[in-house]
Amino acid sequence: MAVTAADRWFAAGQSRLVPRPLMSAYRWLRMHVSDELLIVIVAVILSIIFYVWYDAHGWTHKFIDSQVRELTGRRVVVSRTPGLAQLGYTWLPLTSVFMLPLIWNDTLFREGIASSAPSMAAFVLAAVYMYRIGRLATGSRGAGWV
Repeated sequence: MAVTAADRWFAAGQSRLVPRPLMSAYRWLRMHVSDELLIVIVAVILSIIFYVWYDAHGWTHKFIDSQVRELTGRRVVVSRTPGLAQLGYTWLPLTSVFMLPLIWNDTLFREGIASSAPSMAAFVLAAVYMYRIGRLATGSRGAGWV
């Protein structure tokens, strides 16, 4: 394998552009935090940031479809005839079933958190599994991150 200019530069000790505390923090993170945990942390932070952004712009209840899906889940808990028979009227019931643990809380229902939380959790899971697939397909950690 040919030696590149970057290899010679690092071998010459010129890699001290990063301060020692940052390098030691980086080494500690590499030893104690897995890539998947880091992806989970980044994905959770991103999903919360985007939820706050959507909520600030009033887009959590902007579309009629999102309101109908949320109301379908709400009818399972609060209606004249509550029960699982309320599911599957117009939409497939999976999203409404995922909303059920949160939809009974009136604050979470009105703020849109009850309907956004399952999507946020799905985003985090998708990010982790996309990393796993990328790493498995290429054998490279960097490709998994991309």
